Formats: sequence, structure tokens, C-alpha cells
Amino acid sequence: MSVVLKGTFNIETYYEEERFCVNQNQLVFIPKWRYMISDVLSENGEFEAFFYFFEENIINEFLTKINPVKTLGPTPSLLLEYAENIRIFTESILKVYTEKANKEVVKLKLLELLYLIYHSPQQNHLIQILLSLNTRKKRNLEGLMLENFDKPLSVEDYAFLAGRSISLFNRDFQRKFEIPPKKWIIQKRLEKAVELLTDTNLNIAQISLEVGYENVSCFINLFGKQFGVSPKQFLLKKRADKLLNQC
Repeated sequence: MSVVLKGTFNIETYYEEERFCVNQNQLVFIPKWRYMISDVLSENGEFEAFFYFFEENIINEFLTKINPVKTLGPTPSLLLEYAENIRIFTESILKVYTEKANKEVVKLKLLELLYLIYHSPQQNHLIQILLSLNTRKKRNLEGLMLENFDKPLSVEDYAFLAGRSISLFNRDFQRKFEIPPKKWIIQKRLEKAVELLTDTNLNIAQISLEVGYENVSCFINLFGKQFGVSPKQFLLKKRADKLLNQC
């Protein structure tokens, strides 16, 4: 959960295509199984935010104790207002816990924070958020992979986003695509790399990032194994062929 103290925090999720604009004095719950890109907009050159990290067992313990009535409804907004009691709580945390706190203390303080929000006008909203966070859905594998194969993620990351264990992800993937996920991801990324080398003026480092490889050397090595030439050699040949065709 992020509390924005100064500036604006923009969050965009892939696959679900959700967008959140978290302004000053707002907080947002960020589900851990979603792939998100965040951007910050400073206020007078400053941005300040505070993050609370909740393990699943803490949320489960809280929900067990309050025992809410589970109702099916639309996915709730993950935004809440930064109420005065939460502000005071956060400021006390910043003042008192200047060094690493004991794990049990951290758990108690996180539960306390949830109870503070629970005993407020935002109670029902909080419950719906926590129930939605606690529901990890198995997602459409083909749609997820086709939209996100070029993101800098590992097979484990994709399995997590798909709501599956590694073994189940590998099994479902093999059934759907008739090829292991790692091999499929490399093929799709290199296909996109060829398109970018052919149709854009991006340099090799930019293309490497565009297809999901933050390590340019790794991208060059995989490209060479697949096509027998480096990306630069491929690019030079394409340019030479283009010039010949224009003559």
C-alpha cells in the first residue's frame, strides 16, 4: 500500500489495462501479482511517498478476525483517502521506527493500520479491496503472453501473473503453444526485434529494451544464435539491400 505525501503517483497495469492516478493525501493498494509501470510527478520538484508491504498471511489473519460477508461485485477502486487517523499513524511510524523493527512488531503495526481504516467511513471499501486482493484468478494464458512477451520478465514472473504455479504454467503453456515457454518467449522477442530492425531507426540498445532484454549482450547473443549474424550485421545488410532496391 502506497501513501502519497507529496506529488502524484501514476500507475498503469498491463493486461488488465488499469490506470491509477494517486494524488497527494491518497493511498492505493497495489496487488503483487500484477505487472505495473509507475511514474512520479513531483510537486515543486519534490515527491514523497510511504509504502507498507503486507504479506498474505497478515491480510488473511485480519479478514479471519473481522469475518466479513463475502459478496460478489465489480472490482473495487484500489484508492482510499488518506484520513487524519492514518496520517497520524504514519507520522508516528516515521518518528518512532528509525531503525529496523522486530518482525512481530511490524506485523502488529500493519494489523493496527488495517483496523484504523476498518473503523472509519471507508470500512466497506477496505473490505472489498482486501477481498479482491485475496482472490488470485487464473488468467487467459494466450492473451497474457501475447500482450506481455516483450516485457523484462522471467518464466516465473509470467507464471505468477497467470495465477499458476510454475509446474501448472509449464503444463498449460505446452498444451496451448506446443512449445516450452522459454523457447516461445525467445522466438517472439526475436521476431519483434527483426521487425524493429527492419521498420524503425532505433539503435541496438533501444531495440534490446523494447523486446524485453535489459542486458544488450544477452540479446545480441540470442539473436546471433537464431539468425547466424549479429543485430548490427543484420541491420547493415537490410540497409544495403534497401539501397540496392532503390537503384
